[in-house]
Amino acid sequence: MPRKLTVPLLAALGWMAAAQAFALTVPLKYTPADESGAFFHSSAHIEWKPTPPPGNWTRPEAVGDRPLYALLKLGDDERLLMLDREKPGDEFYNRLRFDANGDRDLTNDPVIKSNLTSHGDEYRFLQSDMIDTRIKLGAAELPCRFQVQVNCFSLSEFKKSGDDESMPPRSMQAITQNFTCYSADVEIDGRSYQLSLTDGNGNGHPGEPTSEVNWINRGGDGMLAYAIGDRIYIKEEGSFSYYDGMPMARWLVLGGKLFEVKADVAAGTLSLEPAAATATVELPDSVKRLTLFNEAQSEMVTMYRPTGAVPLPAGDYKLVMYQMEKQDPQGDLWRAQALGSNKSPVLKLTEGGAAAEWAFGEPFMPLVRAEMAGDDQARLSLDVVGLGREQLVNLEHEGSKTKIALDRQGRLPKEPTWQVVRADGERVANGSFEYG
Repeated sequence: MPRKLTVPLLAALGWMAAAQAFALTVPLKYTPADESGAFFHSSAHIEWKPTPPPGNWTRPEAVGDRPLYALLKLGDDERLLMLDREKPGDEFYNRLRFDANGDRDLTNDPVIKSNLTSHGDEYRFLQSDMIDTRIKLGAAELPCRFQVQVNCFSLSEFKKSGDDESMPPRSMQAITQNFTCYSADVEIDGRSYQLSLTDGNGNGHPGEPTSEVNWINRGGDGMLAYAIGDRIYIKEEGSFSYYDGMPMARWLVLGGKLFEVKADVAAGTLSLEPAAATATVELPDSVKRLTLFNEAQSEMVTMYRPTGAVPLPAGDYKLVMYQMEKQDPQGDLWRAQALGSNKSPVLKLTEGGAAAEWAFGEPFMPLVRAEMAGDDQARLSLDVVGLGREQLVNLEHEGSKTKIALDRQGRLPKEPTWQVVRADGERVANGSFEYG
């Protein structure tokens, strides 16, 4: 059923009064992701160049041919990375230098230990050890942890690349895996929440509100929404998991209240300031996490376990993501995660306006596409979309009593099957779809 949105004046006045009542400020603690054992690390793209960047940098003499250089923006400063080889004849990069102390001199920093692995004739993978450094952010000096990963999907293409801007080739990609993370404990109306902020953009200081959405074509029904930037993980008990993460947003609905979030890792504080809201949205209990994007304001609102009439600022919103949980008749838990698409309806909330309609979620609908891949071949693909044209990107199962047929791992529903049938009813081909 479509979800109705209301804008009650008395409720709005109540929220405004609540906004003046209290502001919650708690300490932030540095908790690197690899030590917490949680799914906190995120990645950021590295842009390599075949020539050193401009400026006063002291570099060691290159050992191999065609060294590559990249600048990482960490805190207030830029740090230089240099990708080289241990010996002149090495076929691929296996030596990494980094300006760890931030003095713009790579010669007084130790070589970063890295491991190069090969898979077949073409694929090469370089991964550095964990890199710990200190970064400057205003007057503060903060810890930062990351590692470098370099993928080469075609060694032969790499060898053909020249020394100009065609280097590195498209078959070579590199990222930083960012483990810098800050955590806080928050209590609202007697309920305790654990929050962790992760470094999604790789600049060393988590907690920056996400203000950008990339619309990416994954070959499905429309362009899917991918939030670019830091993330926030929220839970009440147990260990963190992949499902606990959402885009870091300016606005947060937590404990049924609307807050403006202000993370200051330099000061070591996280502030939740109650905010006035002028609209509400009625959400079903099955929604556990939800993120909306206000494109005009370049800001997001993230919700954790929203129930009933959820307070929101007025504006036009696009769906970014949601997570739903539901029990089947046997008591097993099913968890669904979906991304909004450019075909999803806009949620329009006007201050003091009339109720609006917004549809999403169940019932889900399968969409099958068939594309000819030759005279006698066809490529079949299956997507599952919700009522708001959002696309289901993950569905998992927990428990052992369900009567729904499962795949071999017991986590997903059994793979759907397909058939090709002639007009006269003769079956000429059949098979199963694959997840991925």
